Amino acid sequence: MKVRIAAAKPGEADDFLFSAWLSSWSGSGRIRLLGSAGTPARRLITRILQQQPRTVVWQATDEDSRRILAVAVVSGDVLHYVYVREADRQSGLCRAMLADLPRPMACWWLSRGAKYVRRALGGALTFDPLRLMDF
Repeated sequence: MKVRIAAAKPGEADDFLFSAWLSSWSGSGRIRLLGSAGTPARRLITRILQQQPRTVVWQATDEDSRRILAVAVVSGDVLHYVYVREADRQSGLCRAMLADLPRPMACWWLSRGAKYVRRALGGALTFDPLRLMDF
């Protein structure tokens, strides 16, 4: 299957991002820091997505350019969120999607997938929860 990597326009992938991001958090004990998967989490995601500059990168199939296989939300050197569809994990999509990002990257979250993201970035990912305060 051929894919293309493209930067989304502001607002273009927001519905998908809200759904995927909140779903990821709902399965994590860390969401308790933000209350529930409701209002506090939505406010945080909205604030991050409204920040400029921001980059939402996605991979779409040639057949249907609206089908998102993977997405990353990045502001400068902060990686906020990475999602790769379960069926496409271990396929190299994450590595290809993150290939042109600056190094090193910081993140304010840790998930069970963080080790794969760190590997895709060649080890150049540091955990810094205080970076969340920038947003």
